[in-house]
Amino acid sequence: MKLKIGLTNRSYKSDDYNYSRVNKNYVNTLLSLNTCPIIIPNADYDTLKEIMNDLDGLIICGGDDVNPCFYNEDITFSKPFEIEDDKNDLNLIKICLELNKPILGICRGMQIINVYFGGSLYQDILKDNLTKVNHNQDKNPGYEYFANFKENTIMNEIYGNRHKINSFHHQAIKNIGKDLVVSGISDDGVIEAIELDKKILAVQWHPEQLTNDTKHLNLFKKFIEYCAI
Repeated sequence: MKLKIGLTNRSYKSDDYNYSRVNKNYVNTLLSLNTCPIIIPNADYDTLKEIMNDLDGLIICGGDDVNPCFYNEDITFSKPFEIEDDKNDLNLIKICLELNKPILGICRGMQIINVYFGGSLYQDILKDNLTKVNHNQDKNPGYEYFANFKENTIMNEIYGNRHKINSFHHQAIKNIGKDLVVSGISDDGVIEAIELDKKILAVQWHPEQLTNDTKHLNLFKKFIEYCAI
């Protein structure tokens, strides 16, 4: 029996259509690892819990900015799009923790995990003077640089002390959420990876775009290993 892995949907609206969608790279990566990807819609809490009861783990995908209202700030540099996506992600995190289902957070996924645990975000890492490096996906898409991984962490076990990553973000973790462990930091001080026991792995970059690199593929394998426990 294949493991069933949930993928959070992302809303997209135009003048004529209202979509619920997932980047195909996530789907293809899970299929390549002999698992069954399941796209999770925005739904009420009870429906989400019923869905997660039948799944083995959850990937919180990348997407638009988390609305700052969820970490008690006004909008300054954020560009939030769909608050229902935020609510859905937060409910799914709560449900996964209740059901002891592992979570892998990617980019926005890492950010909203941090918010769930009471942390906050830099709404724009350039404008907040966190870094001089342009991580912004609009102006420097796919920018590649290095992350350094702390000893005695799961991320260090996967990647070693240092490895190349990519960037499609203009936000980052500011205050780390309660109980979360910072396990990866870029040379310019941006938090790039967090974890919590074998329950949560989360990264700021997009490993689903880098799976030709064995170590990035191994991140998904490690997550799937936890889902099988």
